[in-house]
Amino acid sequence: MTVRWHRECEMLIRDSGVDYTVVRPVNLNDDPVAAETGDKLLLASDSWEENEEPPVSTGISRQDVANLICLALVDSRCSKATLRVARADPPSASNNYSEDTRAATDWEALLPTVKSDTREMAEFDHGTPVVIVATAILSALLGFLLTLARYFLGLVGLLPP
Repeated sequence: MTVRWHRECEMLIRDSGVDYTVVRPVNLNDDPVAAETGDKLLLASDSWEENEEPPVSTGISRQDVANLICLALVDSRCSKATLRVARADPPSASNNYSEDTRAATDWEALLPTVKSDTREMAEFDHGTPVVIVATAILSALLGFLLTLARYFLGLVGLLPP
């Protein structure tokens, strides 16, 4: 449900006409900033393909996100933009030792890639979560099987009437 409310609030902000910058970090953590560790950062905006998101990562430092927010306050390129941010995973066997070419060690190098939001945010039907529906079906099935087992055990005399 939280995602639903985040999305609805973002739609309201976009439709309000006020200047905004939405920052969507991935898995906040207390690691040192990327510039200190040599890690690379990813910054996605409308400049990325429509459904393209930053790759799944181990998270991003709260300090890196705070630094981006401070830059976004004074940089007009971040006006009316939604920024999805993550720390890029270093080259390893799991990513075929490749490095994402869209990554950089600081936000200043990535800000030129930011584009203001141009795509409409579509309403998203979150519906009933699949887990709830599956649990209800399994509970009903289990109840039916228990009732059936009791009935047959009663017929053969293993359960008292």
